[in-house]
Order: sequence, then C-alpha cells, then structure tokens
Amino acid sequence: MNFECFKNLVVRIARQWFDVARADHRGSDFAGIREYLQESPFTAKASPENEAAYEHLMDARLKLEALSYEIDAHKEAYMGFVAQAMESEELMESLTRGLTKEERHLVELELMILEQVGDWEAGAPGAPAAGAREDFAAPFHLFFFSI
Repeated sequence: MNFECFKNLVVRIARQWFDVARADHRGSDFAGIREYLQESPFTAKASPENEAAYEHLMDARLKLEALSYEIDAHKEAYMGFVAQAMESEELMESLTRGLTKEERHLVELELMILEQVGDWEAGAPGAPAAGAREDFAAPFHLFFFSI
C-alpha cells in the first residue's frame, strides 16, 4: 500500500462516514454531530452534547464494514501510515487536502481510534512489542517524501 492508496482509503472513510451519520441522524442529532466536528477531536471539550455526537459517530462508523475489511487486508501498512500521520503535520495536511473541515476531523478521529487499537494490540498477549510498528512505517515515510 503506497501513500496514494492510503489517502484514497482514508478519504473514502471520511466521506462515507459523514454521509452515513447524516443519513442516520437527522435534525438536532446531526446538528450536534456537525457542531462536534467543528473542532479537532484532539481538542474537543468534554460535554454531554459532544459525548452524544461521538456515540452517534461511532454507531455510523460501525456501518462501514466494507472499508473495515479493506483496512484489515492491509493492516500492517495501514497502521504504519496511521503512526506517521499522527506525528507529521505535513503528512496530515497532504492526506486531508480537499476535504471539508468535518471530513478532516473525521480523518483525525479515525486515526486516533486506530492508534488506540494499535496500543491495545501492543499490550495484548502475543501482539508485537510497542516499538515494532516503527519498523514497517519507515518505507512509507521515504515514499511520501519522494512524490
């Protein structure tokens, strides 16, 4: 999986996720979701409204089964990209260029969730050591800067 494939997958996740949330939650629920997505999930304040919006978004994300299977098919490479994107503003900017603010924040939320999944897996018996992900991220770092 190269950078363009990763970007394509992340953009499809953000756009489909937003569309499913809009279709499932009309009226005030969707207004709450839009309000929550005005801020980065990294800086969003804890509030009952944001918690409800987050729950609605997680319900919508669960419906993206085909994309979840696609992630699983390329899990090692995808998790390597996730780790890099979380550490590089330049990579995140390139990844989210052309997306709406709400979609960019969904990309951040997706990456944040997958980073947590990676951390949980690293702590699970039989999972790779916490630093093991760094090994497969390096080739993608070089590829990104070569395009």
